[in-house]
Amino acid sequence: MSLPPPLTSTDDLFRPAQAGQFFPWRDELPPGQHIPLTCAELSRLAYAPRQVIEATLETLDWKLECLLHGQRFLPGQADTEGFVTCPRGGGPRFVVFRGTDSGSVDDLLTDLNAVPRRWRDRHTVHRGFADEYDSLCAPLQQLAGGSADLVLTGHSLGGALATLALDDLPGSRLVTWGAPRVGDRPFVDSLQAASIERYVHCCDLVARVPLVSLSQESLVGFLRRFGEGLREEGQAAPRLWQLAEKLDPSAFLEAQAAHWLGGPPPAYQHPARLHYLTSTGALEIDPHESVVREDQRRGRAAFRLAVKERLPDAALVRGIWKSASQALWSLPRGDWSGARGHLVRTVRELAESNPLQLVLIRDFADHAPCHYVRALLHITRREAHPAAPR
Repeated sequence: MSLPPPLTSTDDLFRPAQAGQFFPWRDELPPGQHIPLTCAELSRLAYAPRQVIEATLETLDWKLECLLHGQRFLPGQADTEGFVTCPRGGGPRFVVFRGTDSGSVDDLLTDLNAVPRRWRDRHTVHRGFADEYDSLCAPLQQLAGGSADLVLTGHSLGGALATLALDDLPGSRLVTWGAPRVGDRPFVDSLQAASIERYVHCCDLVARVPLVSLSQESLVGFLRRFGEGLREEGQAAPRLWQLAEKLDPSAFLEAQAAHWLGGPPPAYQHPARLHYLTSTGALEIDPHESVVREDQRRGRAAFRLAVKERLPDAALVRGIWKSASQALWSLPRGDWSGARGHLVRTVRELAESNPLQLVLIRDFADHAPCHYVRALLHITRREAHPAAPR
């Protein structure tokens, strides 16, 4: 059985720890024995407040060894940037990094600060990620000399931080979810790991940034993919990539980047092979680019259809507009009870149709941590129960 298109609420994407129970499958698939699935759920848990993290680990009978706190210039919603945990009965130790907190200006600036910097006097990496990691890595020094029993994991920004941690903790296992590119080719080639598993869910946009280069091919490819997610909503994106093909702004952008950076922009790369989670919930290891593109096209089409089924149809839109208009027309006559009734009806219809709380583009929707957990749970169940009907 394949997974249906993932309809994603704004809470799923921007407040991933608010909805749903953590580890609801723990009795069926014991955490710690199914490492990728455990990493996916721990990476979602990292978005939660400290009290929720502590309570969840307690229900698992896991030990919270320490919390990770980075330097905060401006207040955000999150009170921790990660944690270290392990089962009390023995097993791997997990170092979990939190992804971008949508309420934190610090995290948003971290993501945008793609200016290169030297890393450990050897390589070039994304400055925002490196500065954030340097501010919180002190407690990890006690883990130096890591091994396959040490698992580094994180979603989005958390995956970038986990990748940098691998350079300090060689020999560890790295498992990332929708992580952006972190460093240049020499940095990626220098990483020493027991294994590196880089998971990307179908159309996840974050896994495609920063761009490998500012060449015309890279720019047009990025705009074309993003435009496929918008095609039903408008033609702006197709016009953008056609404009890039015609005008070729790459030379101008590269010159501007060289001016501000003092040299050519780095070619940021991903480490290791791609673990691609398809639109139907399967796992493909390092699939050919053409296979990924075709699956993304199918996934975007199915997603647009699913969203349309949830959005209000024309009759409902007309009804909502009629109620709102009647409420406005009641006010000049002083008919407050009538206006209040129309307003209540309008709000109720909006709530029932819920059009404004859905993420409408799959390239954003696929980045939500809950979909990584959902896909890995689907795959792990099939592996654990191969004889079960699908």
